[in-house]
Amino acid sequence: EWDIRLKPIDGFPVSAGWVTTIIEHIKQLNDEQQFTKIVVPTLVLCSQQSFAPKFWHDDIRRMEVFFTVEGIVGVAGKLGEFVKTQLIRDGCHDLFLSRKEARDEVFELIFHYFLNEEEYENTEDR
Repeated sequence: EWDIRLKPIDGFPVSAGWVTTIIEHIKQLNDEQQFTKIVVPTLVLCSQQSFAPKFWHDDIRRMEVFFTVEGIVGVAGKLGEFVKTQLIRDGCHDLFLSRKEARDEVFELIFHYFLNEEEYENTEDR
């Protein structure tokens, strides 16, 4: 259902530099002195459930496997004043690669959010 040339099934090669950059940015998100708050309405979407598999399991296709949902929601609450957080049932780490029902929900939420942004300007959904 997607173009595997743009998003290969096996993913892109991971380098030590890429991993280091991700780790440094995560540290910045957790250090309020280094982090500049976002000043525009922001939508954060993630799966409803986390899963830490040691081996392949079908739940990888319907849960967050790289971060914890609690961690994502916790950081989302620090991003800025106007943050809307929404959990997606059966969403995987890359929500756009989730099963059709979850993807449909993601697109519906995104389009609704951007078409009705003023609705969220005073959101306290952290």
